[in-house]
Amino acid sequence: MLTRSGKRKLEAVTYYKLLPAKMENYGFRYRVGLNVDTKPFNKALCDNGLHFFTEQQLFGEGANFILLFHFDLKDMHLAKITLPHDARVITGREKCKADRIVIESLEPAWENARFCWAAMSCASITADMLRHVAKQTREMCLRAVRRNGNALQHVKLKQWPKLCMIAVRSRSFALRFVVRQTRKLCLAAVQKNGWSLRFVRKQTPEIVVAAVKKHPMAIEDVEERFHDIALEALMENDKEVANLLQ
Repeated sequence: MLTRSGKRKLEAVTYYKLLPAKMENYGFRYRVGLNVDTKPFNKALCDNGLHFFTEQQLFGEGANFILLFHFDLKDMHLAKITLPHDARVITGREKCKADRIVIESLEPAWENARFCWAAMSCASITADMLRHVAKQTREMCLRAVRRNGNALQHVKLKQWPKLCMIAVRSRSFALRFVVRQTRKLCLAAVQKNGWSLRFVRKQTPEIVVAAVKKHPMAIEDVEERFHDIALEALMENDKEVANLLQ
């Protein structure tokens, strides 16, 4: 918060800022070293100002990584900053701002292991985020597919059964990214969403029946040789629906 004088005492704390590779954001060009806002400072957090994150805001549980989408994710950089003793500062729940900051160092964000781990832990994760991680680990990949199963398509490591099962249970359509489909994985997918049958590479009566029982319209993706089996399963489950689909 602002002090009565509008100044803040110098603290031995490191803060963080995300920047595009060109070091320009909302018309302000940043540089390593002291940066002073060229616009008048005000107390509205979302207005102009040099925005930054505390350690908790960026790396803490439940961090809001939706804020990342202001940037080209691939070329995003992570800056470590400090605040001059005469900086005017406003703090908020998800971010802070000041009229001046000092950029101490800069590195590609996706080469920072701590940043990558926090991104994979975020509730707002998109499947694309994992693609940019420079050095993936098994734990990181597991965490990513738990949040969004479609992140499986960007796993650079060799897939393993637990990873694939978590991905499919998170997003049934992630089955299409599984390199080696198994009976167990296919059943898990169609039992979650019958439409996932369209991504099963080797249909079996068991998988077909499970799919149409979950979603009758999945019969559209049943191979011709299993069509009668699918209809029979539907008749048992819902005769009215089965008659309409014949």
